[in-house]
Amino acid sequence: MGRRGVIVVVDPDDRTRAVARDVAERSDCDVVALDDATTLMADVVTERPLLAIIEVELAGEMDGLEVLGVLHDRFGADLPVILVSGTRTAPADRVAGLLLGADDYVLKPFDCGEFRARLRRSLARSDSSKPVVMPPPGGLHLSDREQQILSLLAAGHAQDEIATELFISPKTVATHIQHVLLKLNVRSRAQAVAAAYRLGVAIPGDDSPDR
Repeated sequence: MGRRGVIVVVDPDDRTRAVARDVAERSDCDVVALDDATTLMADVVTERPLLAIIEVELAGEMDGLEVLGVLHDRFGADLPVILVSGTRTAPADRVAGLLLGADDYVLKPFDCGEFRARLRRSLARSDSSKPVVMPPPGGLHLSDREQQILSLLAAGHAQDEIATELFISPKTVATHIQHVLLKLNVRSRAQAVAAAYRLGVAIPGDDSPDR
């Protein structure tokens, strides 16, 4: 039986490549690792990959956000793309990446175990991808608590930080997040944040909701 497909990595960082190769080997995939966008634009990748991992800050004429757009134009907007960055780490940077269609946005230095889990999740989405139908604004009903949590997620807060901010347990936060994912008809927190901004239910910079 042949390999499942290819994971494309556009990042000179050896650590990113090592994790990608480990996940690829365990998932019966191949890896195409490139230092910058120049080689990618030279049509080295001719078939639709299962997943792309892109450094936001790339040497050369194109940055990672532009590469994201090119990949989606070439292979379809449902291609999972994970952006990584150690310099563009502000909430506004992450929101921009998600709004442009990234499946996830990972900050460096990352925990290798967590990064592997994020890659496997996106690979699973690639295998079972289907159009995500967004509910109209009038048909979306989030509770006040769900909107608070969604706004904090959009501001880049982790689950434990949200629990501390709202004086509730991390388990309660997780339950609310699952409810939000179901209501938004998405599969990940990153997709929930992007959907929230498209629908106007999360306000940029609103990281201190009323309790």
